Amino acid sequence: MSTINLFLLGFIRERPRSAYEMANFIEDHNIPRMIKISAPAVYKNLIKLSREGYLETEKVKEGEMPEKTIYSITEKGQEFFYQLLEEYSRKQVKFHFDFNSVIISLDKIEKSEAEHYLRNLREEFYDRKKLIEKNMDLLKDIPTEGRAIIRQFYMINNTLIEWLEEFMEEYL
Repeated sequence: MSTINLFLLGFIRERPRSAYEMANFIEDHNIPRMIKISAPAVYKNLIKLSREGYLETEKVKEGEMPEKTIYSITEKGQEFFYQLLEEYSRKQVKFHFDFNSVIISLDKIEKSEAEHYLRNLREEFYDRKKLIEKNMDLLKDIPTEGRAIIRQFYMINNTLIEWLEEFMEEYL
């Protein structure tokens, strides 16, 4: 089971779609910034979900375009979707920040070098904050769920800025 399957089943539950359409939506809407998903994972998981009976496929040919596969959710897929919702809504939240590898490695280098890497981290956090703030006016066109996730990222980023500033002050 994976969060990718939960996302895909929910997305297809809305209406039948092709893998290409889903992969494009994911890239166009920066979904990988919110959940761990990629275009190859979309294709791989759709095939697996289809083989396991959670999705039905229909081959469609429009004009001169190549044939494409349209996925729709089955009754078994609906049940699996709700099973995944239940599982992930009850699962303990895990936080993994790649930059923690930098923090853990700081005692292996000189303080002057460490300061350089900490400043890089701080710059990244502030750049992300500016990017989110710059695009706040676009939020009105995003569904409530999407706005909530963007707000979540904004709040986490602000907390990380505060944490990093405190850490840098203590460390340096």
